[in-house]
Amino acid sequence: MTFPSMRSLPARIKSWAECGFRPIAVTSWEWFLMRLFFAALVMYIFTDWHPYQFASQHSPTGLARFVDLTFLHHPAAYSSMLWVAGICSVAYVMSWGLPVVLPVLTLANTLVRTYANSQGFTHHGYQLITLTLLMQTLVVWWWYLRGRKNPDITLPLASYLVYYSQGVVAF
Repeated sequence: MTFPSMRSLPARIKSWAECGFRPIAVTSWEWFLMRLFFAALVMYIFTDWHPYQFASQHSPTGLARFVDLTFLHHPAAYSSMLWVAGICSVAYVMSWGLPVVLPVLTLANTLVRTYANSQGFTHHGYQLITLTLLMQTLVVWWWYLRGRKNPDITLPLASYLVYYSQGVVAF
């Protein structure tokens, strides 16, 4: 049995990386299923945040150091956030208004999780979902600002959203 020489390993890595890290085409039904299941996951995490233990944020973290998030302790905040998440999740699944829907979902999720963490119960269990929402927001904004006008871009937005979402998970 022969092993490849170690000299060839850097050459192999260089050859592999030269083609670049590029998204692949995603079919419409694949993209629909990915949106559907991700939206279901986002809705699930929005149902898993209430009630808070305290009406204050005695150990503020993240945005809570700059913004008072105690309004989220109000009884109507839970149902309001569920409605916002539900409407945005449906719009996300239908691909309606992604440049607005994704930042709203990202912000709402970040506020809810930041307030929970600011009560002294730091939990990073939903961090991957927040980062995926953030990455999808950035990709959609890039797409609408520059990507779709670039003649070198031949793949649809869905391919970039899937590609960078996978990158967040891998990272």
